[in-house]
Amino acid sequence: MYLNLFTSILSAAASSGDFSVQLTSLNASANVTLTLTATGNTVGMAPDDMAANAVTQFRIELLQYGALYDGAPVLSQDPPPATWRVLLTDHVITFFSECQFRLKLLENDTGAEIVCSHEPLLTTLVDLTVYSNLMKVGATLTTEEKILLITTASGLITSYLNNLLVIAGYVKTETGFYQRSFFLNQGLPVQSWDPPRIAPPGIGIWYNWLYIMAWVRWNMNPETGELFYQPNQNFLNVPEPGSLNYQFKCSYTAGLVNLPAQVLIAMTMIIKAIVNDMGGAKSLKTGSFQITLKERTPIIEALAMLDDYKLQ
Repeated sequence: MYLNLFTSILSAAASSGDFSVQLTSLNASANVTLTLTATGNTVGMAPDDMAANAVTQFRIELLQYGALYDGAPVLSQDPPPATWRVLLTDHVITFFSECQFRLKLLENDTGAEIVCSHEPLLTTLVDLTVYSNLMKVGATLTTEEKILLITTASGLITSYLNNLLVIAGYVKTETGFYQRSFFLNQGLPVQSWDPPRIAPPGIGIWYNWLYIMAWVRWNMNPETGELFYQPNQNFLNVPEPGSLNYQFKCSYTAGLVNLPAQVLIAMTMIIKAIVNDMGGAKSLKTGSFQITLKERTPIIEALAMLDDYKLQ
């Protein structure tokens, strides 16, 4: 199970300061708890800028800890290392690891609204206010209620699309059956992919990836996620990645660099349906973070706007 957890920065910094998150691995070969701190946040710094600033620092800190993901997935029978990859889409920071882990906000003296969660929050409070005014949502909400609604709408969208939308990390695992291509399509489009790893059946070790890259020529279609290869004619009698019962693994990143306007519009339409009771909410409990939906037609219409981003 490969995990992505998210830190979403939902508002600008109200004061100069730092914020810290804590990563705790749960099933790694050696479990660790690490604290990552983003400094240099200034008054009025936008959520996107705060996120970009944090990602740069978090990557350096993970490298110093020796906990930056190296792009080499472990064999299926081996415990994963406590390493992470840090990715960015707009105001959303993604933490990916092969191990299961926890993520929590440890400290925040920037005055910005920052949320750590299991799903990316697909709009900021600022954008929600702008779009809500344009679409006449017509309700006065507390910050807590707005964050609850953003969380709910984001979860509905990512679940419906089977797509996180933001850039996240994945590992493709497949067993060889003479195939010449592998589809890295858990998220699209593919932004980057690491050298594939292959292991012969029953051996329990990877072939040296440098050899594999020499044996075959790889090509990637980032829009479909198809990674296909052609054997190098200069090498004879060498195994192919798709050889029968060979284990194939390839780590990669995929998702959108920037969230499109359609997502913000769909988010606002869903929130409007809930808040204005346009076939939306039967009940809203901010304390327990529960929303019960009744008539869903306006919400389905909003989700259908994003069908182009739907994955199988």
